[in-house]
Amino acid sequence: LSTSNNFRIGMSGSAITINLTNATNGQSGVIKIVHDGSAMSFTASQIKWVGGTDPTPSSTNGDIDLIAYYKDNDELYGTYLKGMAY
Repeated sequence: LSTSNNFRIGMSGSAITINLTNATNGQSGVIKIVHDGSAMSFTASQIKWVGGTDPTPSSTNGDIDLIAYYKDNDELYGTYLKGMAY
């Protein structure tokens, strides 16, 4: 996260690990995930999610999911918007 605030990831395959490192206090941004239609899962263990578990990503080709994140001291908080179509 030290190189930018906003990122784009193209997901293909069955599972991906997203490592969010080097965020500075007060940093926020959005990660755009574009899906290829494969059923998949991801892990982003550094983020504190609503409900305490990683969200389930979309599995429809062309769907877009968004992760919004905010760094507050030692915590990285995130929300997940799922299934936005082009």
